[in-house]
Amino acid sequence: MNIYFPKSLKSDKKGIEFISYVWGKCKKIYSYKIFWNLRFTSNIETNLLSVLGIIIDKLMKKGNKIFIELRDNKGILRTISSNIIEELFMKYSEFKFKALQYKYINFSIVNNEIDKYLNEDLKELRLKEFEKVKIILSELIANIKMHASSKQGSISAFIDIKKDELVVSVCNIGKTIKQNIEEKVNYNFDNDLDAILWLN
Repeated sequence: MNIYFPKSLKSDKKGIEFISYVWGKCKKIYSYKIFWNLRFTSNIETNLLSVLGIIIDKLMKKGNKIFIELRDNKGILRTISSNIIEELFMKYSEFKFKALQYKYINFSIVNNEIDKYLNEDLKELRLKEFEKVKIILSELIANIKMHASSKQGSISAFIDIKKDELVVSVCNIGKTIKQNIEEKVNYNFDNDLDAILWLN
């Protein structure tokens, strides 16, 4: 199976729709060779690596082999089948901060890695609003620990210096935040955004 990635993959409607397409196309496949073709992809926002990492992890647990085709910095075409997310980060991230890199997290155990991420790795970015960002991420992680049915997840981030923006993706595969809250409080939301805003 071949999946062709777009020239640019961003945290926008098109980007999320494409990732949903990738997951939808691959999620029922077992013991198969899957090729992700990124030979013409010039940009991936690195916060999306958390989502791609979860997809790769789930596919590999079903006995699939994932191969990624991309060009190195000299334009030479390479096929990668191990350390895929790390290779994508090294190719597509302009900045090599630890806070931006993909991290697998098991939310069901006391995790020193989460504390290190919040208290050390984020500090490397020298954010103007460090404390606010730390609190928001702490609350999101706490909600995953308490409410999510799947306790295995990942985190990664993308920073845009020109726009002065930081985008962090924390994800797992299980019920959505909206579904979890609706079950707990017996209240219906129109969409996930409304549910997330209700939490704050």
